[in-house]
Amino acid sequence: TSPRLTDHLARTFAHWHHALARITLEVTESALMEDPEEALATLNKLRALGVTLSVDDVGTGYSSLSQLRQMPVQKLKID
Repeated sequence: TSPRLTDHLARTFAHWHHALARITLEVTESALMEDPEEALATLNKLRALGVTLSVDDVGTGYSSLSQLRQMPVQKLKID
């Protein structure tokens, strides 16, 4: 995750004429756990844009279900 990611995507999506709810962004579990606080802030901003969020490779990293439950994700892809 990156603090600039949300701003970049917001600018990119502004040029699209499709509903953002139809877009799913996927992030790996390991990326979330590198810096959980930054990841949570970034994911909250992305959800505010209206996109759907998915976590891939669940079970391959060191997160717990309680940590994932705090994330504003709609889909989990269990590995």
